[in-house]
Amino acid sequence: MTEPIQISTVARERRGEDERLTATAILAECRIRSLKHLNEVFAALFDQLDDTLFELADHSDNNADQNRYFDAMREVRLKRSEIERRFRDGCTRLFHEPASARPPADTPREGTMTLSLVANDDLEESLAIDNLVAKIEAECDDELGAFSQRMTALAATRRDAAEANPLAPRALCDAFRAACSVLEVEIEIRLLVFKLFDRLVAASLRGCYHDLNAYLVTQGVLPVLRRASAETPWVTR
Repeated sequence: MTEPIQISTVARERRGEDERLTATAILAECRIRSLKHLNEVFAALFDQLDDTLFELADHSDNNADQNRYFDAMREVRLKRSEIERRFRDGCTRLFHEPASARPPADTPREGTMTLSLVANDDLEESLAIDNLVAKIEAECDDELGAFSQRMTALAATRRDAAEANPLAPRALCDAFRAACSVLEVEIEIRLLVFKLFDRLVAASLRGCYHDLNAYLVTQGVLPVLRRASAETPWVTR
């Protein structure tokens, strides 16, 4: 069995091209594992969203509200496959494209709403996404920090390195928001979608980072990391 590589200056100088090829293979495996995890949780998100919208419609006090929720259900069902594909493609691109090459996350949504309403809704969405990113960063702090360090080590061995951490919370949340831009629903429904993303997908990211860290350790990517305190960065030992 091939001995795992150690990502270090000495190893890079000694192994050169072989190590770059190995780093590319490791990154590809991280992409496969993370997408599998995200796809599974993403499916659960839409199942629960459908149930939630049905319950809201069922408990509505008037026909107007009931129709709004049923219309939202139909829209989500019609666009579900497209949203899943867009999110999957967006996450895949995170492993290949530098942030500078990606379209801005706050571009106006598709649809026919007036510019003023779009601006107000985009502001609410941006605030929701900012809060979501901050929450993920806080809750996943240790595993996220270790994973980011290991991704940085891998990127240092690759000529075509894109983002140091392709699974950074900001990148993932922006990819989700972009995928949902095809939904033509009211801001209330859109914020509900973000809330479920927080509850199901974001809450599972700590476990995803943990599993990826464990895999990277088996491949010899910074197998020993320590952190002196919560205020100091991760360092190798």
